[in-house]
Amino acid sequence: MENHLDYKLLRQNDEDILILTDIFKMPQISRYISIDYDNFFNYVTNTENVYFYKIYYLNKLVGCVQTELYCDILYIALIVIPEFQRMGFGTQIVKDIIDMKTGLSYSEINVSVDKTNIPSLKILKKLGFIQTGTDEELIELSYKSATH
Repeated sequence: MENHLDYKLLRQNDEDILILTDIFKMPQISRYISIDYDNFFNYVTNTENVYFYKIYYLNKLVGCVQTELYCDILYIALIVIPEFQRMGFGTQIVKDIIDMKTGLSYSEINVSVDKTNIPSLKILKKLGFIQTGTDEELIELSYKSATH
């Protein structure tokens, strides 16, 4: 990727909330997530230690990431818009989070991935995430920061 990704924090009443809602409702996305749209954006814009970033490449929205920092552990949920999948954006976003380019400091990153989301699982394992648990639908993965 020639240019870096631009991370913009989502704000309450952000003009992109309607666009993000439409993205979350896409079949390729909604099969992996379940969101109460009436409360979700209020939660991610008004809750302490919760940060929701819109991610742009060359001024185009390519994805978003929700992060929650709790007891020095960063929990992440990442979405790359389908038309930008398989182009390296997911890998770059996770690398940026690992490198603390969002400005958040942590000792560990945790993520839950749907068992059927093989591309995400491959990316995370390639970047050093280790499987720490599993249930009927999700695989839990963890990354320990080398700086802590």
